[in-house]
Amino acid sequence: MATSSGFGPSAKLTVSPTRRDQTAVVCLAGELDLYTVPILRAVLEAEPVWDPPATQAVILDLGGLVFCDSSGLGELIAVLNRAQAAGVRLLLSAVPAAVVRLLAITGLDKAFTVCPDLDAALHRAVEG
Repeated sequence: MATSSGFGPSAKLTVSPTRRDQTAVVCLAGELDLYTVPILRAVLEAEPVWDPPATQAVILDLGGLVFCDSSGLGELIAVLNRAQAAGVRLLLSAVPAAVVRLLAITGLDKAFTVCPDLDAALHRAVEG
């Protein structure tokens, strides 16, 4: 688990990676913004989430997010690009209404696979 110490005055993000068989689950709680994006990036670089065949899917569980700005949205796009380059499926679960709205406004709702909750995302990750 990574937390926000040392990344800026208002950095408040917890990133908790776990594994369920061939699916990496990364739970985010707090604020995904200019100050906290490096926390998510550091965890995703440190964890072996991008190594197929060990990893077939990565789920970002956003249920604990209370805020996401354009920097956070940009990092979600970077994660999507990295997943595509690695040949790993990326799913978003429990996406807060404000983030759903951001995705819809920007047209990114068509680029991401969004699931209502973690169980649905896990089921979809197994389906392939």
